[in-house]
Amino acid sequence: MPQATPVIDINYGAPGYIVNFVLFSALFVFNAVVYIRSRLQAKRFADHCVYLPNENQTQKGYRPSRLGRSCRALSVIFLIWMQCSLIITFLSNYQHYWPYSPGKGEENKHVTWDSFTRAFLLPWITTFLLLVGLRRHHSSLAIFYMCPCSLERATHVKVHSSIEDENGNRQDFEDVVPVSITARNLRMIEWQLLRYVYCSSKDAFTSDPQYDNDDDEGMKVERDITGVWANEMHRKGGVSSEMASVMLDGPQGRNEITVHIPSILEGCVTEFFSFFYIYQFFAVTLSFYWDYVSVGLMMSLLVLTCGVIKVYTERMQRLKMKEMATLDETILVFRDNQWKSVDSHEACVGDILCLTSKLEDEDAENENHPHHRPLLTADCILISGSCVVDESLLTGETMPIQKFAVSEDKRVRIPDSAEHKKHFLFAGTCLLHAGGADQTELPDHVSEGGLAIVTHVGPRSTRGILLRTLLFGSSTRLHIVAEAQFVLALLVFIAFWDFLAVNLNYEFNLSSVLAATFMLISMVSPLLSVAVLGGQLASAQRLNRKKPAKETREQEEGEQASADETIQIYVRDVDRMALAGKIDLMCFDKTGTITKTGLDLIGFLPASNKSETRASWEELHPLEGYVAGGEELDELLAAALALTHTVSRLGKQLIGHQVELRMVEAAEQLGWKYEEGMKAANEWTIVKQWTFDHQTMTMSVLTAKERGDEKKNLVFVKGSFEAVSTRCSPKLDDKWRRAVELHSKRGCYIIAIACKNVDDDQILTISRQQAESSLTFLGLIAFRNEPKMQHGGVECVMVTGDSALTGVAVAKTVGIIPEDHFVFVGKLDDKKNLSWTQVVSEERKPAGEKDAESGRAAESARDGEKTREEGKRDDERDESSMKTSLVVSGDVFEHLLNNGSMGEFLHCRKSCRVRGRSTCECPRIRVFGRMTPHQKVQVVREFANNMRTVGMCGDGGNDSGALRSAHAGLALSGRAEASVAAPFSTDSDSLAALTLLLREGRASLCTSFAAYRFLIVRGIVWTQAKNIMFLIAGLYLPPLGYLYLDLVSTSLFLWAISLSKPSSRLSPRIPEGSLLGPQNVISATISVLLYLSILGILLAVLFTRSWFKPFQSGDALYKWQTRSDNYESPLFFIWAIWFTVDLAIVYSNGHLYRLPWWKNMALIVVSVLMATPILLLLLLNGTDYNCAFKINCDMITYFKISSSPVNKILFPYERIGGNEWYAPSENTFYSHNFKVVFLVVLGLGSLFHAVVYSKVILGPVVQDWIPNRLKWNDSSAQILFELMSLKFHHVYSLLQTSLFSCFFKFGGKVPMQREDQDMQPMTKSSYSNE
Repeated sequence: MPQATPVIDINYGAPGYIVNFVLFSALFVFNAVVYIRSRLQAKRFADHCVYLPNENQTQKGYRPSRLGRSCRALSVIFLIWMQCSLIITFLSNYQHYWPYSPGKGEENKHVTWDSFTRAFLLPWITTFLLLVGLRRHHSSLAIFYMCPCSLERATHVKVHSSIEDENGNRQDFEDVVPVSITARNLRMIEWQLLRYVYCSSKDAFTSDPQYDNDDDEGMKVERDITGVWANEMHRKGGVSSEMASVMLDGPQGRNEITVHIPSILEGCVTEFFSFFYIYQFFAVTLSFYWDYVSVGLMMSLLVLTCGVIKVYTERMQRLKMKEMATLDETILVFRDNQWKSVDSHEACVGDILCLTSKLEDEDAENENHPHHRPLLTADCILISGSCVVDESLLTGETMPIQKFAVSEDKRVRIPDSAEHKKHFLFAGTCLLHAGGADQTELPDHVSEGGLAIVTHVGPRSTRGILLRTLLFGSSTRLHIVAEAQFVLALLVFIAFWDFLAVNLNYEFNLSSVLAATFMLISMVSPLLSVAVLGGQLASAQRLNRKKPAKETREQEEGEQASADETIQIYVRDVDRMALAGKIDLMCFDKTGTITKTGLDLIGFLPASNKSETRASWEELHPLEGYVAGGEELDELLAAALALTHTVSRLGKQLIGHQVELRMVEAAEQLGWKYEEGMKAANEWTIVKQWTFDHQTMTMSVLTAKERGDEKKNLVFVKGSFEAVSTRCSPKLDDKWRRAVELHSKRGCYIIAIACKNVDDDQILTISRQQAESSLTFLGLIAFRNEPKMQHGGVECVMVTGDSALTGVAVAKTVGIIPEDHFVFVGKLDDKKNLSWTQVVSEERKPAGEKDAESGRAAESARDGEKTREEGKRDDERDESSMKTSLVVSGDVFEHLLNNGSMGEFLHCRKSCRVRGRSTCECPRIRVFGRMTPHQKVQVVREFANNMRTVGMCGDGGNDSGALRSAHAGLALSGRAEASVAAPFSTDSDSLAALTLLLREGRASLCTSFAAYRFLIVRGIVWTQAKNIMFLIAGLYLPPLGYLYLDLVSTSLFLWAISLSKPSSRLSPRIPEGSLLGPQNVISATISVLLYLSILGILLAVLFTRSWFKPFQSGDALYKWQTRSDNYESPLFFIWAIWFTVDLAIVYSNGHLYRLPWWKNMALIVVSVLMATPILLLLLLNGTDYNCAFKINCDMITYFKISSSPVNKILFPYERIGGNEWYAPSENTFYSHNFKVVFLVVLGLGSLFHAVVYSKVILGPVVQDWIPNRLKWNDSSAQILFELMSLKFHHVYSLLQTSLFSCFFKFGGKVPMQREDQDMQPMTKSSYSNE
């Protein structure tokens, strides 16, 4: 009888392991030596690290070393060996052959499973730890094996910069960039699109180097841009070809913005080299070793697919960004005393540029689209002539803008200043028309054009700065990104206890450790990486697709769409889709956003009106009365109306500011006939123009009138009433101020008109300051925007450049300020003391009230009549219940901001006890007037810094900064296909686009939460079920069951959930925006408890059946294929499929933000496809189909299907059927009664879950009572998360924002003092916090 070969157990004391341990130790020592050597050399070289305070940048120089290269090569070889040993161990385990002891073939076939497991664990754990360490320190990996050196000798530079963007967010950037050498032997690096050149005097790479040769002007990229410099460059003939070559090869570089598009391989490496995918590698390799190859391959395929989808999405965004950045035109520049046609990439700072439109005027009427017009390729300052440009592609400004030549002065010109923009033309804008330059200075083939000097090129242009902000600005993300990490930590905590429970039951042997580890892998699904992205991508695709007007009318309640109207929203940043759904505060610009596009000139208030009755001189004289001939407009006022403008004509289209366009149109209605060029009309000629100045708030023209022998010269001035009135002599009566305030309250935009006689000898020498002094007042012109806004269910504030009182009128009309609110306007006196003055509308004014100054009678009862008794009752009402809205102008806003008290006036103080912020009645600022573009950004930032999700809706260039600063900015009437002004842009001017964005954003947010909860709850429930299976008898599902459950059903349901469409109307309620909020936490908890309870009930019923026999196995735990022939495993499988289907349907409940689940056809189809096969498995007995899944199977059929052709595509240990039957009886049939009970329990469980979810989770308990009474909401969830994260300094600021209302008194009490149109200040000096 042959002697049995003994089983060999190989432990870590074997020679092969010792060799690996020695190699690893030696490699560790080598890396430690490299690190210590690098630290010592860094201290030795004083010029190794240089800090540039002006650029807030730190630079460190490095160069390769032999020791570093050798150590890196050895480290890479060792890491490759670890991977090879993993593969060898996999294959050897499948063949049951030990590969690491050559020459003993028979003995190698009898090595224990524990020996293979030890061989697997060593490289598996080592690789995982190495990858985690490399990912943690990946930023230092590039220079770890390099030698520190001076920047002068460096071949690589590690750059670290800290940048504060326009949102006030500071973000750190760090990267290692190679040093390149140009043809002129300049050493340079490229960092965030900018070129940095080595400067020996600074011993660093700088974007603005100071060279010893000051005459080399070509090297000076940045300079003060003044009118003197621009005209001097014009006289010098611009830049020579030689100097241009120097500049192109120097710090300036080519006039192009190079957006790096990573290759597919590079993008995949960046994506997959993350902690999540390292974890997936950890899980997949365990699947391969655990004889679970099919699932391992499918998991690998899913992980790779998810990663590739994300890489593709980001690549497409980069390609769109590159398309925006690419400008390829032929330009005319003056070099070497002649005009040359050069490629736009060769433009240099200081070049003289000829501006001319490609289309003739007669073609402009039909081809006004920007793509038919030349694009400006660099920022330049206009020095001769005038231009009309379309800036919608850059800033979102809807109307064409006229540009004027700069004067020859020494004032520094800043391109982004509102005052200086009228002289600058920006890269990326469309040139509609150019003319007015001297013909002798233009090229011979150009009949009409303008001249400009190039000021900024490439990434330093306005377009380049915008693109750099988009590429490198701080990202704005929901707080759920950080909360998701906490959720994952919670899952790890649960998994730890499950791990202990299993291993305590099996005494911590290698089989139980790997089995428990594999069980816990299912806790975190590989699909989590795309769970949030799926809903956002689906919403973005729907927004990018044009909606027909019919669908728009059905979905947008109250929106009247024309037959050919379409709404398309271009989504530039997909990550902000969910942010759009969380918006709880929306900032609106007034002009053209919540009012209809354009202004209407509604009337005049002439100074020639001699009426002394208040009702007469306060009433506007409508334009229609003058047009119809009922009245005759004062001659000088009519001349000012017709001539005080900078409007030009392009074909048949008038180009200019809205106010001036309406003035010219009104003048034409009154009979004024303009000559070509718009510089003369009737008998008047414009001699000189002074364009609008944002500092003086005025615009003026010098005109001449000739009628026969009669000739006179007049200066007409228009501007704000405050600016014009201070320049008038004699001083204006106070009634004009009251009239301006009255009509501003009625929603009018008021400008004042004045004039002055000028002698003939002063025409050529008069300055603007002289022309705008000692004026004669002519009257007022009133304009109005008709409101178009409809309520959207979020809190709204107005942030406008118009006057505060005009904003109040519009805000009241559209409901931003409720009708029953008292309105107070903040004012600063000469000593910068803040006082609040009540604005009394005509409806609130008591009848018979006397004017404070003149004593005249109040207006008639039709303007609002109220008895003195009613007024008295109002004065005596409880001041704490006073409903108040506050209004501030730009100067008051700056005052509050500088004093640190702005936060007190922005938010609900909870004293109103009204549910929802949008219906709050607390005293707070609802209108911001006279706001500059920078102040609009500050308003958005202040709200965002106080735990608000802020949206911005605007339509002009002045809003572009705020649009980018907001969490979700929507540019109305922009060029949807190319605008970089905002994350969202549309070519529609309707607020239906905003409503559509909010609906899609809320649907995206709810879908992302539903998908995330689906995976988390399913992971927790299924992991606990696996734990129960192990504790019962080490049970497993059949191989096909795992494939069906873990891969097919989960991925299909996740795809179906992401296709949920938004609700047809916008709900006034904002969805929950925190993973730790009550809806997410309570619904997940109820689902977990319900499903595990159902499982317990089914097991209890099964265990009490007379035909039931418990499963017992003597095989090792790792032989999982032998542990699925029983009664228990089919129950777990059917139950798991049921709760997966039920979970997907319940979490797809539409509620207020999505359509009902039965309108999601993809979900219905997937549910039927997944549930029907399982229902058949439960109802049928003894079929081949049953035995393939080992459900209701018998031994004979099981043996028979072992010859099935399906086995040809399965691994040996995954094949169906077999020659051994491990069940405790000859079949595993469920009785008919048990099947009925099974179905009844599952049906009742689904019904109970649906009722609880719809009535409790989506009902008043979780939606209202818990957030309002228990104060468990998004804000408290965020504070709790911060506490758990030990960020106490941030918690303090959050508590200060959320709880200050408990201790805050709104200036003591609000006096109920009345005030007439004089707006006398209240006795209370301010509402500041005591």
